[in-house]
Amino acid sequence: MDWLWPLIGIAFVIIVLQLSVMFMAFRWRAQQQRTEQQLQRLQEDLKAVAAGAIGVGKHLQNVEAKLYHLLDKQEILEQRDLGSLPYNQASKLLEMGASTQEVASSCGLTQAEVELLARFHPVN
Repeated sequence: MDWLWPLIGIAFVIIVLQLSVMFMAFRWRAQQQRTEQQLQRLQEDLKAVAAGAIGVGKHLQNVEAKLYHLLDKQEILEQRDLGSLPYNQASKLLEMGASTQEVASSCGLTQAEVELLARFHPVN
């Protein structure tokens, strides 16, 4: 019977160790499930961010296309305005009562052009 008590002690230690291993395995599995759930949420978030970035990229391309179109229009309008600038200035000078000779010399227009403008802008 001397051998029975040590055998019971060893069996008890083995049972305690087995329970400890089972408890640790249970905790490890629970942690693994939480990690997998978190990974899944992060993947879904990443997909949403990627989809949003694609949408923003397309919107940015549209805005850039509109901007370039407007810049082209502005350049055309500026060129058109530069061509009419002497005539606008001449019209203002005529309205202020300047003579056709003064207007022709200051605006770089011919006398005939200034006289034609003068007919459309009579002096009050």
